[in-house]
Amino acid sequence: MVSLSPLIKFINFTTFIILAPFFLESAIAEDDDAALKTVREMVNWVRSHGGFMSEKVDIHRMDPSDASSPFGIYAIQDIDENENLFYIPKSLYVSPLGSPQGNITLYNEYICQSAHALMEERKLDYQSKYAPYTRYLDTQKPGALPATYSKAGKDIMRQVFPPGHDAVDWIDKEFKETGCISNDDSFAEHTVALVIQRGFDGTLIPVWDMVNHDNSRVNTDHNPIHSDQGISVHASKKIPMGDQIFSTYDECVDCGAVSSYWGTPEILRDFGFVENYPQRWVYMYEGVWFQLDYDEGNKEFVVIFDEGEPKEDYWGIPTEEAVQFLRNELRRLDELAVTVLKTPPNQIPEHEWNTILQFHRATGVALREAIKTVENDNGKAE
Repeated sequence: MVSLSPLIKFINFTTFIILAPFFLESAIAEDDDAALKTVREMVNWVRSHGGFMSEKVDIHRMDPSDASSPFGIYAIQDIDENENLFYIPKSLYVSPLGSPQGNITLYNEYICQSAHALMEERKLDYQSKYAPYTRYLDTQKPGALPATYSKAGKDIMRQVFPPGHDAVDWIDKEFKETGCISNDDSFAEHTVALVIQRGFDGTLIPVWDMVNHDNSRVNTDHNPIHSDQGISVHASKKIPMGDQIFSTYDECVDCGAVSSYWGTPEILRDFGFVENYPQRWVYMYEGVWFQLDYDEGNKEFVVIFDEGEPKEDYWGIPTEEAVQFLRNELRRLDELAVTVLKTPPNQIPEHEWNTILQFHRATGVALREAIKTVENDNGKAE
């Protein structure tokens, strides 16, 4: 999945202005953008093999003047509610037979099988039956996920995540130490990362994996991805020309109960970006679950705790012990801000450093707002 990271101005994030490339004189020529050419070839391949992509949408760079900018899919004409956008037949999926199981060990085995299946297809290059798709995947550079950062980036990001979180070390622990891939195989490591970042529970789906995530702007819906016929995607609302096409990576028809234990830190772990508001923050072992949104009208943050009846079915408002954990985490992050994060190491890539700072700031905002809400006794029931 292509990662969208719209970053919010009130916490000093950078914003993107989305404009269609044909309106920008500075747009780079498609012939000079090798990755964009592979995208066009992939779309033609999907259409010629029983798939569908609406003529009312187009794939281009979020910043058309920058060949390193992420891709997005945009409406180039007004789109009606329920209008068909994509259809990808199951024959074009890259995955092992079957579907992933709920058990984490079996799930990781499935991811391992998917990674090896993708490695074989990537090695075949033009001989692969998925060649237009795998050649597009080959344009994706390593290092997008924290688990594939430089050593300097990993060392710092590991300190920003909550203690014990697997965001930086999951490839080592779940795929190298188990023998799925070898320790010194960078091609295999990158392929495992691609399966997680661009896949849907280990299943890679061309074109659909380029639809970006934003839970505040979701405008699509689809059938289960493991349906026998493949995936059909339609507009869940009217989409004006120029708007980007969005889905959700954690509240989808296939997502199950993931929202009960998975949130903004896990989005970063698995997809490589800090998501826009609304965000979800889950500290499972401390019994903390809350959503954080920003009310543009009132210019204020809104914290929503998980409350309801019967109480045992909900996380509830954090206990004093849990709030103390949040305070301790905030103090730890504040200390990092004036020590480790004060100056970037010379050997850390710029995108790693920027993402680390973004996540540090986002976490700090979330913790402060959650603590403030509990202390003010303003927790709003969901």
